[in-house]
Amino acid sequence: MLSYTLPSILIPRVVQAEALQPGIDPVELETLAAFFSQCAIQTVTRPRAYATAMSAADNAALTLAVRRKAAFLLCDERVTRLMAENEGI
Repeated sequence: MLSYTLPSILIPRVVQAEALQPGIDPVELETLAAFFSQCAIQTVTRPRAYATAMSAADNAALTLAVRRKAAFLLCDERVTRLMAENEGI
């Protein structure tokens, strides 16, 4: 049997909080909780404000990616993707 380590998935705590807001569908909550349990939840201190159009969660995610020299950033906002590209991610 082959053994390997999956790359770490880092999630800013503010992103987790945004995804798990009150009122979320119970099935979605269960799915997200299972996913987050496999991730490293990080507190991002003093995230950089990259663009006024970016949310606090997006700014924290990009700040974390830049600080950790991430190979890539998964996000759903076009402006965040553009800022990540400008940062070399």
